Amino acid sequence: EFQDVKRALEQEKREKAKLEIHAQTLTEELGDRKELALNAIRGTEDAVGSLQNNLEALRQEKTKLKQDLQQEREEGTKLNQALLELNQKVETQTSITQEVEILKTTLKAAETEKSTYEKSLADLEVKHQELSKQCAEMQKEKVVT
Repeated sequence: EFQDVKRALEQEKREKAKLEIHAQTLTEELGDRKELALNAIRGTEDAVGSLQNNLEALRQEKTKLKQDLQQEREEGTKLNQALLELNQKVETQTSITQEVEILKTTLKAAETEKSTYEKSLADLEVKHQELSKQCAEMQKEKVVT
């Protein structure tokens, strides 16, 4: 029975080591994913600000062009082309925003997985302590007898 407890303790130690390595790997991956997500978010925020500035500038120019439309038909055509390009940029921005949401979801899932592994590791540590106590008690009993 002592050998069984000893083997179980050794098995728990091996499992604990594996889980610690896996938890470290997950932590590193989580950090990498988080940094990528934060970089993507920063880039998206910059792009949104730029698009908003461009949109505001285009709106002001559109207002002016409408006032001069009778005299400047050619300028009105250029404005329409600029608006088409802006719509393409908005579509691109929408796609980027969706990618950011996917990254946020992935990050949250990775954090949940990390938490699960950390709980498993804590449970194994408790079990390890219990087995160590049992082992010590069995050794005391063996010495006494």
